[in-house]
Amino acid sequence: MPRYFGNELFIILAAVFGALTSALLAETLSWVQKATILFSGAGFAVFVGPAACEYFAITSPYTIGACIYFGGVVGNLILIRILAWIQHVDWIQIILDSYRGRKEKP
Repeated sequence: MPRYFGNELFIILAAVFGALTSALLAETLSWVQKATILFSGAGFAVFVGPAACEYFAITSPYTIGACIYFGGVVGNLILIRILAWIQHVDWIQIILDSYRGRKEKP
């Protein structure tokens, strides 16, 4: 545990800074979308990061902080990629292809 922070504050700061890093790197998003991504990435880091650290038996507070920071970054990058994919996919064509049996295009 860091000397001047409590364990909970350290985890929250690592999650927020990790989420903030990747949210600010997203060039195609508006500030409202960046704020939403920031909160979702911080949530990913706060809930998924400690679970991963516990699963891999990581006990060092600094290593846990680093894992949580990278959890916020990776969680946001995954979410940004999913949002970009959702916006560029032709959903009607996917539904029609699955309904018709996915015919091959010439």
